[in-house]
Amino acid sequence: MKKLLATIAAVSLAGCSTMFNEPEQQVILDGYGNHNVPVSILTSAGTYKDVTPAVLKIQPGMRSSDYIIQVDEPCYGVSSVVVKKELAASYWLNSLNIVGFFIDFATGAMWNYEEKVMIPLQSTLDCGTASN
Repeated sequence: MKKLLATIAAVSLAGCSTMFNEPEQQVILDGYGNHNVPVSILTSAGTYKDVTPAVLKIQPGMRSSDYIIQVDEPCYGVSSVVVKKELAASYWLNSLNIVGFFIDFATGAMWNYEEKVMIPLQSTLDCGTASN
C-alpha cells in the first residue's frame, strides 16, 4: 500500500512532459542531399559553425530560444532557416494533473523542437558544384 501511495504521489507531483520527454533533444539538419555545406548556427548562447548534415543537441528549457541556421557557402546564395520551439504534445496531458502545467513550465520540458530540419540549398548558376 505504501508503494502505491508513493507512486501516486510521484506521478501527481510531476509534469507529463517532464516524465515523457528526454532532457536533451537531437535535431538533424540536412540540405537535401548536399553534404559538407558550411552553416552557422545562431543560438542565444552564441554562434558556432558546422557542416551538413549536422546534429544539434538542444536542451529545451525556459531560456531556450529559436535557432537560426545560415548557409555560409557563397555558391548557395543567402539561405537561412529558423528552428522554432513549440509546445510539446505531452504538455496538454497535464489537464489531468493541473500541478504538472507549472512543473513543466519551471523545468522547460513543455518545449519541443522538430526532429529534422531541411535547409533549402540551391546552387547559383555561376558556381557549378559547391562544397561537394
